[in-house]
Amino acid sequence: MSGTGSKKDGRGRLGAMVSGLAVAVGCVLFLGGFAWAAVVYQPYTIPTDSMAPTVKPGDRVLAERIDGADVRRGDVVVFTDEVWAATPMV
Repeated sequence: MSGTGSKKDGRGRLGAMVSGLAVAVGCVLFLGGFAWAAVVYQPYTIPTDSMAPTVKPGDRVLAERIDGADVRRGDVVVFTDEVWAATPMV
């Protein structure tokens, strides 16, 4: 019977709406995560081999701005110095 209006896969209107809503929410969360990371973290390129072999020249790192009191041994620190023309030092 082709005129009954029911779907053969068992999903009704409510199921299709919930499925579409779940996909939309997933996309928003996925893209929101990228936007949040782009705002919070800044990319830097390692200029020298002073941290080799752990970090090699040309490697990229992501840095998050934190308070100086939160820096611990083993952390990679990015700072600027007027002597180096305010170039970020990693």
